Amino acid sequence: MKFFDRFGWSRKPGPDSSGVTDWGHLIHSYVTQLFGTSFDLKREDRARKEIEGRGLAFGQIKILGGSSRSIKLGITEKQKLTSDEVGIALEKTLENRGLNKRLEIRNGSSTGKLEVIFKDSSDETFSGARWSGFRNGESSNWKEFLSISCWDSGGLYEAEAHSDEAVRVFLQTAAHLGFFVGTKHYAYETPVKIEDVVVYASRWEDPRSGCRYLDVLWRPELIKHQVWHGSNRSDRRTEGAFQGEVLACDGRGDWWPKITINNKPVYSTIIKTPTVPILKAKEKFAKDSVCRCRICGELATRQVFLVRFETSGDFGGDSMGGIDYACDRETCIDRVKEQKCIRAEVVPYKQEVWT
Repeated sequence: MKFFDRFGWSRKPGPDSSGVTDWGHLIHSYVTQLFGTSFDLKREDRARKEIEGRGLAFGQIKILGGSSRSIKLGITEKQKLTSDEVGIALEKTLENRGLNKRLEIRNGSSTGKLEVIFKDSSDETFSGARWSGFRNGESSNWKEFLSISCWDSGGLYEAEAHSDEAVRVFLQTAAHLGFFVGTKHYAYETPVKIEDVVVYASRWEDPRSGCRYLDVLWRPELIKHQVWHGSNRSDRRTEGAFQGEVLACDGRGDWWPKITINNKPVYSTIIKTPTVPILKAKEKFAKDSVCRCRICGELATRQVFLVRFETSGDFGGDSMGGIDYACDRETCIDRVKEQKCIRAEVVPYKQEVWT
């Protein structure tokens, strides 16, 4: 059943008076309808599978998340856009759409974030997200139309639009920057068979330690998306034109490491003799996993959680700190706890066994 029929729409989004498809309305409606107006666990799960699992996209515009009112967007292509470049294109878009008298662009609270807000917070022309907080040392209230965030070196990574008009603004801004909207597809999926992507996938359980290993070799040019499951150790490698990885979990777990490629599970073959990459990874994991007392250098038997910063509030608090290691000697434990911190909690620690 088609999407529009499934949700009982009386009108399908189509071309506007100029004959051009109204992608802003189509995308905003599609995503907000996925989540619905009230929380439903099954519907939420279906929406997240389509967006996060399959990579819902429209042309070069990727959907990153959403709710019943707002949606999060990104770009499918790798790019290095800066907030300055985005800001110039955004100003051009607002002027072209006649919105510059109603909206303004300002720097957000985090580095690389641009906020498009209503000059008059009581403006109800378009829906938006209402926020309150401190800016320049003063209490402030504002209504957000659109926000776009960029990493310093990673490019544009997220935009949040609170109406279909905000989506239109983002799409036009992206077009000014060279990225275009198009028909719906799934960016994480490909018609290429998983057997043509994966050269081999083998799993082996060490009878001595109980550790479980998964060794996968693949053709990187056919990879669109990967997800790793249940592994606490990893060793990547390159073999000529191929790439591979050994995933592993220690003997304390009762599961196997798994990998999903292009939204398809990679099925592995059980082997009795470990592959060469597994043996190399096993040696590496055994070496890297050793934790020693920071005072005397003996094998650690205690883990010390050091809380260096802590906040509290009506809805809980946050804390920041680190982890250190000690042996059984009280003198060593006390010296580790002497580090600058608010609180130190000592718990037993058991070394990972990989051999």
